[in-house]
Amino acid sequence: MKKNIFFLAVLFLSGALVILSISTRNNEKLGDKGVSIDLKEGEKLYGWNKEKDNGVFEEISLSGSDIQHDFYYHRFSPIDGVYYRSDNKNPMEIEVKDTKKILTFGTGVFICDFENTLADYEIHISGAVIQPLERGVFLIDTTRSEPVIFSFNSFLQIGLIEKGKETSSANLTLFPSLLFRYNQNNTINLRNADILRISLINSLYYLDLKNQ
Repeated sequence: MKKNIFFLAVLFLSGALVILSISTRNNEKLGDKGVSIDLKEGEKLYGWNKEKDNGVFEEISLSGSDIQHDFYYHRFSPIDGVYYRSDNKNPMEIEVKDTKKILTFGTGVFICDFENTLADYEIHISGAVIQPLERGVFLIDTTRSEPVIFSFNSFLQIGLIEKGKETSSANLTLFPSLLFRYNQNNTINLRNADILRISLINSLYYLDLKNQ
């Protein structure tokens, strides 16, 4: 158990460092040029090229690339985006309903960085729907038999969905530094359950990466 949590901590810290470095680099460029941020800029997809300039993101087609990259960054605006790594060519489906972006994640590791408080995102994974309540960063790992959701500094509303159902049977709010791991087979026993009962049947941990 401790080894799994340590692995997740290392994985997240690695991703967080990438986010911070890229964010810092972009902010420096904007500051040098005196450029204002246009939140209406169109979507862009980048692939990480580790062979060039000690590693850089290169823009590629939104439909993907024949060249396999180590990981990708799908930018929805200059301050919103999803970093991900997956063996699948297209592990993220995007649907827009009115002003809401609905993201459906397949198998992979995803680090979401949403900073625009006016944007509305909803994330669907097997057995759960996740809605960010505030700006922040969080991780979703769907490569395991029991998916993992970790909030670095965001508040997340999570709805648990039974197999064969479309609406959530139980809901919980994930606070910063909480790691939640669930088994969809258990959801049938959690109808209208509170966070205490959910944590007794599934796994909920406090993981303070800032002080590790």
